[in-house]
Formats: sequence, structure tokens, C-alpha cells
Amino acid sequence: MTSHTALTVRTPSDLLACVPLLLGFVPEESAVVISLPPGTGPHVRVDLGEPEDLTRLACSLVEPTLRHGVRRIALVVFSSLERAPGPARFLARSFAEAGIEVAALVAADGSRSISLTPGHENDVPTPYDSLSHPFVAEAVLRGQVVLGSREELREQLSPDVDAVARVAALVDDEVGDGTGPVAVRRSARWVTRCLAAHARAGSLPSDEEVASLVLSLERTPCRDAAWAWVKRVDARAHVEIWLRIVRSTPVEYATAPAAVLAFHAWLAGDGALAWCAVEHSVASGQSCSLTDLVEDLLERAAPPHLWTPLMEDAVDEDSWGDVVPMPRQPGPRVG
Repeated sequence: MTSHTALTVRTPSDLLACVPLLLGFVPEESAVVISLPPGTGPHVRVDLGEPEDLTRLACSLVEPTLRHGVRRIALVVFSSLERAPGPARFLARSFAEAGIEVAALVAADGSRSISLTPGHENDVPTPYDSLSHPFVAEAVLRGQVVLGSREELREQLSPDVDAVARVAALVDDEVGDGTGPVAVRRSARWVTRCLAAHARAGSLPSDEEVASLVLSLERTPCRDAAWAWVKRVDARAHVEIWLRIVRSTPVEYATAPAAVLAFHAWLAGDGALAWCAVEHSVASGQSCSLTDLVEDLLERAAPPHLWTPLMEDAVDEDSWGDVVPMPRQPGPRVG
């Protein structure tokens, strides 16, 4: 859902249709908090987990909601209708004890829902279909992508086998003797200008450029040059670029490209994709400070609109050397 889209929610079915618009997919076994006016705040999804985890689950939802000054929410718990009401009521009490009004409380299993909102309780299951709801249909017509599950979202990062093979061959040639076409491009300045050119043109990197970027990101200054200058308005274009790169990257080089994708997804307001990219980066088995940074941003529900690029004139600076000057502790400037 874009920031300028306002929807009037009148029924639980309307509320349930808002969830995939906010998350980009239909959740399962999840608790979802939707921040409501007045004011603005994060919309948060967490895995439901086991019954003994409810206190931890409540803290992970209430804490960021309080930090952002939200005082009114809607809460939806997705699970079987036998299981969902217990966690839903526990979480609602936790929000109430924190001084946050739960304006709507709904349990849903993917096709049926019940209302648990005090004064409007209805334990008769009501059929619903979020993906065919007018809210979602109109959003799709406007170009928004809404997926049927988080697994479908994760599959967007799945390797393109043919592209991986082509890029791997280029990388192997360069690592082997250093004479391939990749060699002349491995500088921080080249990284930034390559990415900026593709973002402006709406194009995607070639196999040779992907190989150059993959090898460049092995060096911290080049990795920083891939994200620290990007403005929020351009983040979606960079998400598309880095999806192409991640899907074309040999697994042994995937850590840093996935971390850069995670940052741009967070900056674009796509927290679900950002989490998937963080998981992809972590799954490589290697550590990356940028992965840790994005994971921290997501856990704190840090709002992307507070981001200020760390290198304001990076793209147009003619005096750059091979190393981009960076703050000692790169991160978002908030407040």
C-alpha cells in the first residue's frame, strides 16, 4: 500500500484485505499489527510461535509500537480458528496494559474469520478471500504486487541457474588470472556509477557487470558504495537491480549482495522482502556488518522515511578515488 493511499475499513473482511497490501503477501501462522490514525507508525508481522513464547511475542510487537508513539491499532492473528483466539486475546491485553487501544481484533485462518473485538464479538466464522477483495484488485491494477504467501516472496530470490553459471564462469576467470573484463571495474566509484546509471535508465546489469559487482562487494568500501548514497525515492529501482544480482550470484558470494538487497528493500518500505534477503544473506554462513545493520533496522521497526543518505553527492563527485570515505559507524541518521 503506498503512503498516499487511504482506505476506509468497515468490516473484518476489509481489514483482512489490507494485510497483504501492507505486507506484500498473505501471512500464515502470524500476528499482524496495523497502526491506525491519529499519527503514523509501523505495520508489524511476527511468526506466531509456540504458546510459551507469547510473552516474548507481545514484547516484540508492543515495544516498537510504543516507540513510534502509536496509540491505536488493529490486530489480526492468522492461524486455525481453534488456536488463534487465545494468542489474539493475550496480545490484545498486552497492548491495552501498555495504553494502546485495540480498535479491531480478528482471528483468521486464510478463508474464514471471527471478530474478537470487545463489544463486536462474533464467533460465527465468516468466509473471506483477501486476494479477490476490491482493495487488492484495485491495487494490483495500479501495479502493486501481492503474493499468495511468504514462500512466494522468498522464491523471488531463488537462483536463476543459467545466469549463475554464466556469472560464475566470469568470476572464475577473473579470480584465476585477473585479466578478464571484470578487472578494470573493481572500484567504489565504478560501483556507484554503474548502479546509478541502471537506476536512472530502469535497466538491469549485464552478466559482466554482475560479476564485477559481486567481486567488488568483497571489499568494504565497494560494498558501502552500493547503498550509502541511495535516496528513498530511488529505492525501488535499486531493489529490482539487486534482485537480478542476487539471483545471478554464485552461492559462495551471496552474503554481501543479499545484504545490499535487504537494505534497499527496507528503504523501499518492503520489510517482508528485506527480511527474506537478510535470511538469504545469513544462510550463506558468512558474516556481514550490513546484514546485521538491516536486521537491527527491521527488529526496531525503524521507519525508512527518516533515512538520510550518508554520501549526498556520491554519484556526481568527480574527485573520488577508489575508496569511498565513510563514517566510522555507517548507519541511518534518525531524528
